[in-house]
Amino acid sequence: MAEINWNNIYKSYLDQYKDPFKAVEYTVFGRLTGSKKIPTTYTQDQWYEYEAPDYWKAIKSPVNPDDPLRETTIKIKNAKSPSDVFAIANSAPSSAIGVGKLFREYADYRDYLMGLYTQKVQAEKKASSTSSNWWKQYGLPDPSKRFDSLKTYAEAVKSGSKPAKPTNIYSPAFDYLTTETTKYKAQLEKKGIKGADLAARVADFSVGLAGALDKKMTSAGFTPFLIAAQQRIKARG
Repeated sequence: MAEINWNNIYKSYLDQYKDPFKAVEYTVFGRLTGSKKIPTTYTQDQWYEYEAPDYWKAIKSPVNPDDPLRETTIKIKNAKSPSDVFAIANSAPSSAIGVGKLFREYADYRDYLMGLYTQKVQAEKKASSTSSNWWKQYGLPDPSKRFDSLKTYAEAVKSGSKPAKPTNIYSPAFDYLTTETTKYKAQLEKKGIKGADLAARVADFSVGLAGALDKKMTSAGFTPFLIAAQQRIKARG
């Protein structure tokens, strides 16, 4: 079987969408899943299936006439508190609980239902505390997030505000900017340029280089998502 050329696939997405960020996202999705269509957000079922698999299976499995607890178990989806869980468990037909049955005692069945309920609650808490980013199941950040602009940082330096190093920045690009600006300053100093003239030239150089780096990263769809995806793909082998 011929090896897939992911560079060509990326280029085809880029030609199709004219958006390097979307091209990166679709290419990464293909590498991780083998599919071409990305769900932009989880449906409720998708979220439960991933975050609460036992709960999801319990409420979605087909009705089984041989399971006398099926109709009782499915009620767990309406439980709002542990007391609801206990009430549901206690409503189970007595003929379904006992020696030789799946659950020997009502306490065993309550424990089972409480486990399902706990999965459900934890999944819902996680969904409400984070954005419904489909990529979370792969441990990847939101593809729409971008690195901070190097040019904005360089312009702040030029203005004399002495900004701290941005935290959401691509460090190799920032280090390159710093190194090249330092080299340029040294070259000017060797020529005898100093004072305000030196500072102005160095600042202009830094802003220009930072803008070029920003542009290069944008044209390549370079984001925290891409860095994380590359690490994920490399770890998978």
